[in-house]
Amino acid sequence: MISGFKMNIASNDDMYADLRAAIASTGYEVVPVPLIWNRITVPQYCPKFIEFYNQHKGEHNMVIGNSYGAMVAFLTAATLEPDLVVVCSLSPYFKEDLNKTTEEYRIKRFGKRRSDAQRYLSATETAKEINAKNIPVVLMYGEQEKTVYPHLVKRVKETAAELEKYKLIEVADAPHSFRSPLYIAAIRQALLQLEP
Repeated sequence: MISGFKMNIASNDDMYADLRAAIASTGYEVVPVPLIWNRITVPQYCPKFIEFYNQHKGEHNMVIGNSYGAMVAFLTAATLEPDLVVVCSLSPYFKEDLNKTTEEYRIKRFGKRRSDAQRYLSATETAKEINAKNIPVVLMYGEQEKTVYPHLVKRVKETAAELEKYKLIEVADAPHSFRSPLYIAAIRQALLQLEP
């Protein structure tokens, strides 16, 4: 479980306790990734996550991430080959998204190094790699994001269109947070509905 971009807070923080409990209630042993986003870009986070995953993987594995964490889950999927990837509110910061926001906006929000890294991350190439490995992906976004972050919703839908084995879910009334009660309930429901 990979949290989104929030300084000094990882997915093992108490703020994610309800989400961890909901996922655990579906039969998964939840292993929160303790990495934080301080002074790290998505490309720098990916190898650290790969190392963590390889140390903690089980017989049947799911990777779930939110926002920037969803980017990491998505980008590492073809390498790790989990049984399932759940990307919640996938951030629109791939090279294909450069025209959706200004560089000034990205630098102000995430810093220059994270903004520069976007130029080297391809959602399209990653989707092709995931398809080649036949990895199922559940893509989710909150309904409120259609108004607040329309470029994010566009990224999620464009990614779904490029995947062969996917399920796309709009979480009614939910914000940009996979720890909101509405998002948590939708994640739990989606996991319970998956074929064993």
